[in-house]
Amino acid sequence: MRAESTEHGWHEMYADRYPHAGGNEHVALYVESSEGFEVEVVVEE
Repeated sequence: MRAESTEHGWHEMYADRYPHAGGNEHVALYVESSEGFEVEVVVEE
């Protein structure tokens, strides 16, 4: 999802500061669309 988001008009936010959410067992992806919508995706590894 992270690698393909830019191909679909999204750009990643906070990549250098927030790779984890809720600890080392969770990974977060923050993206924003060209229309200004922001989405946060959190998964457990």
